[in-house]
Amino acid sequence: MGAYDEVEDPRRLKLIAQISDSIDFASEPVNPGFWAFLWLSELSQLEGYTQVFFANPRPMRSDSATSTSWTRCLKVWNTHSPIRTDHKKRKSDSLDIPETMASKIPRVSTNVAQTQKRSDVPKPTSPAKAQAATSASKFQDYSRSVSAADECKKRDKLSCLVTRGGDCIETAHIYPFSLGRKAGFVAYDEFWERLGMFWPPEKIKAWEAVTLGPDRTEILENLISLASTVHGMWGTGKLAFKPLELSEDKRMLTVEFHWLRDWSYGTQKLRIPPSNPVKSDSSSNNTRLINCETLELIRSGDILTWTTDDPEKRPLPSIELLEMQWVLNRLVALAGAADVSEEDLDREDMAGLETPVLTETEEEELEENDPYCEAEGSHIEESALSVGPISPAGENRPLLHQQRKKHRETTEGEDPLELRSRDLNVR
Repeated sequence: MGAYDEVEDPRRLKLIAQISDSIDFASEPVNPGFWAFLWLSELSQLEGYTQVFFANPRPMRSDSATSTSWTRCLKVWNTHSPIRTDHKKRKSDSLDIPETMASKIPRVSTNVAQTQKRSDVPKPTSPAKAQAATSASKFQDYSRSVSAADECKKRDKLSCLVTRGGDCIETAHIYPFSLGRKAGFVAYDEFWERLGMFWPPEKIKAWEAVTLGPDRTEILENLISLASTVHGMWGTGKLAFKPLELSEDKRMLTVEFHWLRDWSYGTQKLRIPPSNPVKSDSSSNNTRLINCETLELIRSGDILTWTTDDPEKRPLPSIELLEMQWVLNRLVALAGAADVSEEDLDREDMAGLETPVLTETEEEELEENDPYCEAEGSHIEESALSVGPISPAGENRPLLHQQRKKHRETTEGEDPLELRSRDLNVR
């Protein structure tokens, strides 16, 4: 079994081929984040997304496929850093301030912590005001937990859960600490909305619920012990853990280790799936890990067993969070999100603004010759449409041909990203 077994599903191949055919440049490359989401998504969600994608105008489909927003939302995941256990608060902890603008985009699911944060911080109008508002808010109360880190190391017997070595051990967050602090802000909302397009609501709620308690990310279920090198590679999408089984007494957890190939950031041809190697024994840069107890190389597919002596006091890592990590680390790897900078993405956005804009007549001609454009009176499955919090009145339902002209007029001047998020979201 490889790290990307999803790509071998024939139904997925067919759906992605249809999406590729429906955009202006079927043989041309798309944003690598978009490519990654489609190849790894839950198949049932991809089927619904495909219907909604087809129901939108061709220019909007092309826009969505090339948008850097797919990669941007993944960058908030690869921000893992260790918890220091020297009992001194890091300077960065007190300055780790979320984005300066409260989100304008509704969330995919209800988030208690997010609601509290929004009520605590008024919407600022400048970076200076944002910092002042944040410093006076409850974001200050949320900091890294040294006691949780100490308990994590006790549970893991002061050794790396991958190599079993005992040197340079760091306490790592499965769900990033920095992402937990962004609750209620644009990056946080965008991150969860994109996941909500391609994974079912019950799974999204299960992932998010684990970190909604008063201690947020600072719980043992969200912490694991890793050697510094392993932590660094894991945090940048070079390896991942696939959760397998938690024993009935909750004292033993088995996971499957996988190396993830480095994909440099760059556009991808949508129809071409990622390769799915098995039994890899190193990273793309020839880094290898050794089991310090058996002296054997650690390979993709190896089973790791994690244990605890007290599941009540020192619970094992959460299956839900490990599943989320399995999804996100692979997305980050395929999109090359760990290596591309925000400045590079900004430059790509600016270059995209130079793309010629079609006139209304040209758009109508394209739609008339578009086999994927919904004809008047055609039926779109209700299950494929968002009717939840992101669309309380169903206003984001795909627009039929006769409605699009009015839609263009009423949405003129709106942010294209918000339009895409609204029109293409799938629950």
